[in-house]
Amino acid sequence: MSEQQSTDVAEFLRALHPDGVFEIRAPQCPDRPDGTYKRTVAGYFDDHDAAAKCVQQIEGCQPAGIYVSLNPIDDSLLAVTDNALDWSAKSTAKDADIACRSWLFIDIDAQRRSGISSTDAELYATQLLSFELADYLSGLGWPAPLSGMSGNGSYLLYRIDLPNDDESTGLIHTVLRALAARFDTDDAHVDTGTANPSRIIKLLGTVARKGADFQPESRPQAEHRPHRQSWFKSPAGEIDTAGLDQLQAVAAEWVPEQPPTKPEKPSGGLRMPKPMKDGDYESAARRAMEKVSEGCQGESNGDGSSVLVKLCRQVKRFGFDGDDGVRFVQNHLVNYPLGKDWTKDEIAKRIADAKVKPGEACNDSPPWEPSGERTAQPKPSKDDRPDQVEVLDNGADVFDRVADDLLEGKADNLFDCGDAFPMLEVGPGLLTIIGAPPGAGKSAMAMQVLYDAIANHTQLHAVVASLEMGAATLIKRKLAALLGCGFNAVRFNNLTDYQRQQVKNQHGFRDSLKRIGFLKQDHSGLGDLEAMLANSQRPGLLLLDYVQLFGSADANAQDRGAQTMATARRFCEAGWAVIAVSAVNRASYAAGGMGAFRDTSGIEYSGTSAYLLEEAEDHTGDRPSIREMKLRCIKNRNGPLQSLDLLFNGPQMLFSPREPVSEYEGAFDSYNAGTEADEPAWMAGK
Repeated sequence: MSEQQSTDVAEFLRALHPDGVFEIRAPQCPDRPDGTYKRTVAGYFDDHDAAAKCVQQIEGCQPAGIYVSLNPIDDSLLAVTDNALDWSAKSTAKDADIACRSWLFIDIDAQRRSGISSTDAELYATQLLSFELADYLSGLGWPAPLSGMSGNGSYLLYRIDLPNDDESTGLIHTVLRALAARFDTDDAHVDTGTANPSRIIKLLGTVARKGADFQPESRPQAEHRPHRQSWFKSPAGEIDTAGLDQLQAVAAEWVPEQPPTKPEKPSGGLRMPKPMKDGDYESAARRAMEKVSEGCQGESNGDGSSVLVKLCRQVKRFGFDGDDGVRFVQNHLVNYPLGKDWTKDEIAKRIADAKVKPGEACNDSPPWEPSGERTAQPKPSKDDRPDQVEVLDNGADVFDRVADDLLEGKADNLFDCGDAFPMLEVGPGLLTIIGAPPGAGKSAMAMQVLYDAIANHTQLHAVVASLEMGAATLIKRKLAALLGCGFNAVRFNNLTDYQRQQVKNQHGFRDSLKRIGFLKQDHSGLGDLEAMLANSQRPGLLLLDYVQLFGSADANAQDRGAQTMATARRFCEAGWAVIAVSAVNRASYAAGGMGAFRDTSGIEYSGTSAYLLEEAEDHTGDRPSIREMKLRCIKNRNGPLQSLDLLFNGPQMLFSPREPVSEYEGAFDSYNAGTEADEPAWMAGK
């Protein structure tokens, strides 16, 4: 490769990704030049020339920027778009999709406001710093980098060979902080927020169109901020790899700052936030912000102000403010752009105005762990209350509380329970009942709702109280869906080498399980749940599966159901969201209505909403592997009664919207039988 400046996109892709799969992405790409309709265009490739041709198509729409994944992506994602573009992409590569860490990315930016292109002088300042930094690393024995100009700043890319794990991310982040501490100036700085594995960078050779192409001929004295075509330079010959010892030597120069100051412990028995290891604040804040952006995709809020408020609140929760907080948000918006380019001052003001409740800051401790300092007091019965206790709420006082909440922007909160269940009402203070006969998938549905809620709400904790099956079985069921195989394949360990490797890569799923507590089978009484409620530090999500199995052993099924629902109501009164799985009365099930629930005296009047899970068709004999289902709402105190059409993949215990996955219908039948060990046909050869 040449050491001269080059704008050949295919050549840059060959240098960055000589083999393997990579992603091309253009966030907020207009449908035509100066078009107002914008969407994310993305695709997965392993063919450099095909990717370059697709990039030419995107350039014709004149997006603000075209990007490429820094590190190689898991080969399986090639099945999403095989060397082609999705012109309305709903999802893109995440950290867990990265196969390994192949590059140390040093992004050198000018000190300027966001949303505009750099002047020639600002760009020159970044180039001077890049020359100085490259000379320094060369003096330490580092190999020559792949370098470039991004349109507004300078890039240095050093080849490395590290696994995709938390230790590697921490090392790369520390290297960047060490370089920033040594080389940052008033005019240019090293961006330290680029260590995440799924980082995308400017696809060098394309045009950077940040802000207006500001080159006013009538005002020669004004600073020109033009759009520029990016370029790169490759060292002659092979690009050598920087060793682990070289990375560690640079990282050792960084002197850690003191962790963010923890807030004083508030009154009321709330526990101090659990201390995090150095560096965990950045990764935790980044994950929280990603969840906010992904959960807000599709919101039509114009300039994105409501999303920005949520992002700034997450930044502040983890102790970042001032310039550090602003830079954190700006780095995040490269991957998740909003409807307008927000200035540094605007972001700083929203961080300063963000409100963090006592006990929320950096809180990573599950609610079911007792603080050791709070003594649970039993709730007094009506007969035990002293005469002077007020038992009535004045209506005007209630109105004032409601008005205050509305004026402060507060609203009822419903959890995002995934794409399959957009109509499901699960949230704080709500009791949601799901009923179906045996084998219909009610437990699978309830667990899918819980997993998706946990994934979409980074501060939500959950408790699973299941007398149907143990924690290991429930986790194996979820693994089957994540691996794309049948439950029996996991149960009997009939996994391929590829699938076993995927088990090792389930870091995100394992992290989410830290926020889920499974009630032990030898502590499965209602008394254990009541004790947990009394000692919990904050509300979460409780799953009861199923209600007729709890309660006193000597009580009949109807009384046990009533006892369980009474406990569920107490959780709701404390702000918990509760999902209760119930058996149904088969004789009444066909007719529908609340009478379908078995032993309904305690169930019928307790639920905020109730749903029946039904098969769309009657099946005699063996059920098909993938079958059509209907989720029918038969009670909803807060909204209309709606139905939802679903597909249920029985072997994977996975529900999906009926229409979007119809292309896969039948593709899993033999694969999910639990005895096959090969990838499904649509994945073969990928």
